[in-house]
Amino acid sequence: MKVNNIWEIQKFKYSNGAWTKVKDITANSEKWNIRPVVPRNAADYAEVLWMYGDYIRADDFKTVIRPVIEYPEHIWEVGKDCADTAKKLPIRSSPGYKGIYALECGADERLLMLDLGADNTNLAVEVMFQDIVGTTQGQVLCLDNCESTAYYLMLGVKTDKSSDYYIYRVGGNWYVSTIPRSDGWHRFVIKMRPNGAILYIDGEKVAEVAEATAFDRILLGTYWPNSGTAKFDNLIVRKYIEPEPSVSLGEEEAA
Repeated sequence: MKVNNIWEIQKFKYSNGAWTKVKDITANSEKWNIRPVVPRNAADYAEVLWMYGDYIRADDFKTVIRPVIEYPEHIWEVGKDCADTAKKLPIRSSPGYKGIYALECGADERLLMLDLGADNTNLAVEVMFQDIVGTTQGQVLCLDNCESTAYYLMLGVKTDKSSDYYIYRVGGNWYVSTIPRSDGWHRFVIKMRPNGAILYIDGEKVAEVAEATAFDRILLGTYWPNSGTAKFDNLIVRKYIEPEPSVSLGEEEAA
């Protein structure tokens, strides 16, 4: 949330059909924080922690998150491929989607992972993705990590599958979407429900996967060598309920 031209972290609660702000976590400060959001357990309502800010250094993820997240065991770490081989952390790159910086993943196999520690459902994951991959290999948003079942989901670019359209992956199977690739920023969304996952690109539904009902890891970047470059920004993880309430995040002036 942008308040008086400063990006702040704010906590919202959904109850009785409406979202209300319950806490300013960095009110009127210039503290920079990484953008990921920790999903919150909910009883009769859904809580969400929205986090916006500019990245400091790629190796500062843990120290940046720990002071502000109430569940510090959920921390970013270097992503691993299917052989459990650790990749490299993304780098900070300017400009970002809205702020100064974004995460950049390039040809040297950079992959970032958030391990939630247990399977989660009724969550939505979204991220802004800048497609500057070119015609070489791929960059993806991925849920879970190299499972052979449908719980392993990918959404992004994989040029050996299609150079012209965005792709998605379910388990070991690759699919070409009907969404053509284009320059600029794109919004990738995966909504996880007890009756299956829904994948979106820029608001258009790409696929429904009835078999995928939970996930425990979020990964951003590339598993593959010689990949093109992409940027990721404004990651949000939130409680997801149906029907979804109408909520918008914009700017406000503090009293």
